[in-house]
Amino acid sequence: MRAPARPKRVELTTSDRAHLWKEVSNARIPWRTSGRVSATDLRRLVQCPLSAWYGATAPFETAAPTLGLAIGEIVHASRADLSRSARARFLRAKSPEDLWSPSIEALNRDLIGQNFDRHVFINAFGTQAAEARLAYTTLLLAMERQRAARGADLLAAESAGANLADQLVPIEVEVPVYDENRDLAGICDEVWRDGENIIPVELKTSPPSKEHQLANRVQAATYGSLFTAASGQKVLQCRVHYLTEGVEDSFEFNRSWERRITHLVSEVRAIRVAPRPPKGRPSPSICGYCSFQAVCPESQAPSLMDSMVSLLPSEAPT
Repeated sequence: MRAPARPKRVELTTSDRAHLWKEVSNARIPWRTSGRVSATDLRRLVQCPLSAWYGATAPFETAAPTLGLAIGEIVHASRADLSRSARARFLRAKSPEDLWSPSIEALNRDLIGQNFDRHVFINAFGTQAAEARLAYTTLLLAMERQRAARGADLLAAESAGANLADQLVPIEVEVPVYDENRDLAGICDEVWRDGENIIPVELKTSPPSKEHQLANRVQAATYGSLFTAASGQKVLQCRVHYLTEGVEDSFEFNRSWERRITHLVSEVRAIRVAPRPPKGRPSPSICGYCSFQAVCPESQAPSLMDSMVSLLPSEAPT
């Protein structure tokens, strides 16, 4: 099943950027003044040190007003709501009808719609927002149908046992985790069970690319480090899941990651007190997903809509 066609590119002027930035800034909380470092800070540092500097010094820490970044927030929230709902069903499922039905699809569609309806600035993008809503609702519902179909196969084969939910649904979503010793924090998108261990998962609506892979892995590995330090839970593997492409990037979590994260935390703190901002690493791809592209003088994002064009799925899974 094909998703709706991608929208045409739309150019927004500098005044449009400034207006939207002001509107969003006024709607969000002030930036954090403590010395705390987040997993997002470390990802920004690896992608572009200037972005990490903006994250500490901008008057408001907020997502830039781009449709692509808005979609990312909405898809993350929708995926979390859908997983919570799915886990409750999968834990009590006795037959395939318990996993998927017209009423379940309607419930899921409503959950996704609520996240679009409550977003602070999605409607500023008019027709493009409507097209994105249709495309991503189609994608997310198709993913849930796939999950239910796999569950039905396991039920039919009587091979899932009591672990049906753990095999197909994360055990927790949007999990805040904090290490007091390093003053390091993050919110992990999904946590999956792996026997006696856990797998932290970072979700991305951006397509997989070599330019973003390391930074995204750093963010996922930071969650692995946080869970190990804060709860003592063993993490052997971390994962980045690129939702629009259905690609999962799994990698081993080991001591070398712990050393790298400790070093990056120190670098972020050094940047925050440096007398001058660091040099950026601008590129259309990096800048297109940066939260501060609307105010950064080095930004190479050619249009506020370009990230949206690259994010829309070309096909929904069947």
